[in-house]
Parts: sequence; C-alpha cells; structure tokens
Amino acid sequence: MKFFLTFILIVLCFPTAAQVDNNEVDIELYTFGAGENYWEAFGHTALRVKINDIDYLYGFGYFDFNDEDFFLKFARGKMQYFLGIEETSLEIDTYINQGRAVWSQKLNLS
Repeated sequence: MKFFLTFILIVLCFPTAAQVDNNEVDIELYTFGAGENYWEAFGHTALRVKINDIDYLYGFGYFDFNDEDFFLKFARGKMQYFLGIEETSLEIDTYINQGRAVWSQKLNLS
C-alpha cells in the first residue's frame, strides 16, 4: 500500500501530468525475469508511466550495496529498500542485454 501511495504522489508531482488528457497517459506493468545474481533471483516488477515525452519506470526494491552491514541485513531480511526511477528504454535494454525475460501489460485505467 505504501508503494502505491508513493507512486501516486510522484506521478501527481509532475506538472505536465495535470495538463494532459487521460488518453495521453499510458500506464504499463512491466515484469522482468530472474537474473543470475542472488539479488535478481526473484525477478522484478515496475510501473511504466508515459506522458507525451516523459517515459519512466518506477520500481520499488532498489537498495544500496554500500549500506553498512549489507550482507547481514540482506540475509536477515532487514534491508532498506527504496523507489527507483529509470528511463524506460535504458532500463529495458539493460534487462534484455542480461538475457532476462521482459513482459509488459498495459493497464486500462480511467
């Protein structure tokens, strides 16, 4: 629930979002397949928000490898995760270049 509220807050902060017709806003759910590294073992999901020339993926579950006691926190399930915002085309290319599956589903929201 916190992720959803954070996502809505971020989308509403874009000044252009309030000035466009709903027909010009595309929301898609992206699912990325599992990777080879242990932190990629379960794949990843993100929401794509495209408004005219604005095209970003919003994904929760990013973390900092430089976090103090990273491996201990990871093993205990006590990680501090945060929202990551990436340019859609660059992020998708990264997953494809890693040989990971990429699925998308357009959400029909009014």
